[in-house]
Amino acid sequence: MTRRLIAVALREPDKRPSEAALRLLHAASTAAEQLVVIYGGGKRPPAPEWQQIGELADSVWPVAKVESFGTTYQVLRQRVGKAALQELDEVLVLDDSLLGPIGADATFPGIRGDDQHGSTLVEPERGDGLEATELPYLTLRGSVFGDGRFWTAVDEIGGDFARFTTGLREAGFELSAIHPRVAENEHYFLRDSIIRLLGEGLEFIPWRTFTIDPMLNDRWGIVPRESYDLIAERGYSTELVWAKLLTAVPPRTWYTNLAMAEVLPTNVAPEAPVTLTTAVIAHIYYVDMAEELLELAARIPGRVRLIATAADEPRRAELEAQIGDDPRFESVEVRAVTSNLGRDITAFLVDCEDVLRDPEVDLVVKLHSKRSVQDPPSVSGWFRRHLFESLFASEQYVRNVYELFESEPQLGMVFAPTIHMGLPTLGHAWSLNRGPAEALAPRLGLTTPFDANTPLSPYGSMFIARRDALEPLLEANFSINEFPDAHEYRDGSLAHVLERLLSYVVFSKGYYAKTVTSPRIASVSEPQLEYKLASLSEYLPAYGFEQVQTLRGRGQTWPILYMIRRVLWVRAETKVPGAGRFMSRVFGGLRSLRSKLRR
Repeated sequence: MTRRLIAVALREPDKRPSEAALRLLHAASTAAEQLVVIYGGGKRPPAPEWQQIGELADSVWPVAKVESFGTTYQVLRQRVGKAALQELDEVLVLDDSLLGPIGADATFPGIRGDDQHGSTLVEPERGDGLEATELPYLTLRGSVFGDGRFWTAVDEIGGDFARFTTGLREAGFELSAIHPRVAENEHYFLRDSIIRLLGEGLEFIPWRTFTIDPMLNDRWGIVPRESYDLIAERGYSTELVWAKLLTAVPPRTWYTNLAMAEVLPTNVAPEAPVTLTTAVIAHIYYVDMAEELLELAARIPGRVRLIATAADEPRRAELEAQIGDDPRFESVEVRAVTSNLGRDITAFLVDCEDVLRDPEVDLVVKLHSKRSVQDPPSVSGWFRRHLFESLFASEQYVRNVYELFESEPQLGMVFAPTIHMGLPTLGHAWSLNRGPAEALAPRLGLTTPFDANTPLSPYGSMFIARRDALEPLLEANFSINEFPDAHEYRDGSLAHVLERLLSYVVFSKGYYAKTVTSPRIASVSEPQLEYKLASLSEYLPAYGFEQVQTLRGRGQTWPILYMIRRVLWVRAETKVPGAGRFMSRVFGGLRSLRSKLRR
């Protein structure tokens, strides 16, 4: 039997070790004679993770900081000793930035090649910069630890994994790749080889596969969803992936990287009956919209309870007379709200709290008579259509939405894609709500990071959600008097803040969300978004990632100067074809002359 030590560095001391990290440790404990866990931060992990790690590992050593890949070897030299390390056949060092092992039979691969001093998981990236991705996995023969060149590298090189392994090769150590590169044009792991390697049985991938900036994926045509599907096909628990992602990155990152938008058919659907019980909570302030809302709710499959709320007693009586005992629903109830101060939000959270606590309810549909009288009719009309059709386009469409809930246990909420026509949501959706949202987060128990500018939220506050995913909203115990009256009902008030945080509650409960829309809505919205981006991009660098970097002042050109030059180019080219290209040659010549003068 191979005498093997595996050392795993947990490099996030301020966070609880994820379930995925614990799974990695469990697999390592069965693949090694000795398992060592090195925990950064100089303190032990919080309970109960500390107990779980202690049961899996032979040794757990807190250190002040895991500064580099070489730090782990320094700890091994101090705690295990050079002589003891030389007695081992293999010493494998990796850290919790890797996800795996992937596959039912996958384990921790050893050294590839009898004449090699050790092996990395994959070959080094040939490029550098933001696109370069490390896979910190290095297994070495015990004899290496008796070589002074190795310890010189440990003490002098430090740095990241790529720098450390490059230094070992330059010092004369032969390191093979367990999964070698097969094509000369494979320069980057995520860009060029991850899909091929996963198909060939790659045992580990970096978490960065799913947490990388979506703008980089856009620049290079990378589709992380393909990697996600491959590891799921090979049996890796997607629950472990989500347990990490929901607390590691803002929702827009995983939503974009994992392609969580669904365009569903409206004319075909599964024939199997729905087993889920639904409560539709519809706040009907405008009684003349009642029939339209009932028609939408009637498209929901399975057992459906309808709870209609009215702004006052006269409206309640009018609604009850209009709705009656509608046979399309298992039961119908019409309630007058305690107060209309919070409008549809308090009708939902306060006046229908008993429904939201009913364990017999699986899914909750939140619906209301949205008229948005403060906006022009064209804007409010499109917003309403965008919401209603995205959630209830047809009976077959809604059945397809429900199929998502039935087939994806961790799907907690669906809602319409972010509205971008008629309303300034893109890049501005927090508005005045960000500060109050941060203040409210502890009360709601939020653990997911906030999006920078446009929260992934159900704008218009209509959605379908698992009832238990909404429980923190009830535990926050909101009261009517916390909500503003009609004169203060604006951005920054509690109702608008909660509209943006409804989904964050779901994420913090361990569920993800998807947006859903119909082909008809997508056929209007997508071309408009494309046209909008094309019009803006005309005045910026070519690629989206470069555009963002320039505007943030991180690009190669100061953003104001670049934009002025680009505006002049576009206007000149529009008025006199060819003038813009002439200006480009002039600018290029001036830059070249300036460079020569500086030399």
